[in-house]
Amino acid sequence: MKTLTSKLSALLFAALIGFNADAARIEVSEELASPGNEVTVTVTIGDLPDRTTSIQGTLNWDEDLIALMGADAGVLSDISFNDEDNNRLGFSWFNAAGTQLTGSNELISLTFMVADDAEGRAEITFGNDPISLEVADAGFAPVTLEAVDGYIDVVDDLPVELAVFDATATNDAIALSWATESEINFEGFEVQRSVDGNNFSTIAWLDARGSEAQGAGYAYTDNDATSGKTYYYRLQMWDFDGTFEYSNVATARIEGRGPVIEVFPNPTHHHAVLAFESFTEMDAIVLITVSDNTGRPVQQLNYTAQAGKNIIHLNVSHLSAGMYTIRLEQGEYFATRKLIIQ
Repeated sequence: MKTLTSKLSALLFAALIGFNADAARIEVSEELASPGNEVTVTVTIGDLPDRTTSIQGTLNWDEDLIALMGADAGVLSDISFNDEDNNRLGFSWFNAAGTQLTGSNELISLTFMVADDAEGRAEITFGNDPISLEVADAGFAPVTLEAVDGYIDVVDDLPVELAVFDATATNDAIALSWATESEINFEGFEVQRSVDGNNFSTIAWLDARGSEAQGAGYAYTDNDATSGKTYYYRLQMWDFDGTFEYSNVATARIEGRGPVIEVFPNPTHHHAVLAFESFTEMDAIVLITVSDNTGRPVQQLNYTAQAGKNIIHLNVSHLSAGMYTIRLEQGEYFATRKLIIQ
């Protein structure tokens, strides 16, 4: 591990509903964070709505490496602090009348002391106890800025410069792609995934293959993603000397192919009822195919499905006893169900 004699660098990667993704960031003074010295850290916030009524959040850090010496309010002079814990600072501000914050505003200024014997990583992150960072607009509707992976690292500049990291959902998988601008003594990437945006696990490792003069492009496909669920991805980027850094967090979601059709009664003798919700928001033709256990179609019909719940009655009295498959197709979407005729 490197000692804390390197210049502090700060990156904040934020997922924001309704605002610019750079609306909040952590900034650090240009001082050296050598053991026994103080360093100034600020939380800067901008790109807010015309009238801001409340801001609250929590910052966490490792008390064995750095200690909070003081916290001062910035643009909001009456902001409240809760610094009863040695590794946590809560802050909150509320004004029913609201105020207009334009441009880039220093929200909080913090002074930290680096421990005399500090070695390793010193991180300052937005925590989730009770909330990372939340801004409420004039109507008090909760507009949430979630600092997913904001951090301050007391390490040398990374041996890799990441240009872009994206996640894109396909029909049945999520494709990750990223590119570097340069790589110096760089080992490789851990691809990490989360289902809640907080707890990540490693799902793949990719060796570095770029150079100092020229970076490289990378890709990985997550084939274990489930439809209807949002996934969070990040890269843990490792140097050969054991130091590492995280990328921004990218999210993707495979949209479901619609509900499985319901068939009743099942088993049946003479008729069956199909119940399903349309895959689209407008009326569309649905093709219904009944096939025997060899896959041979024995009955087929077209039905104009309406948006929402649909009920179809099938006469199957002419079919022999056995196992059948009902397939419902609407455009590119489909669903199947087994039907037993006695």
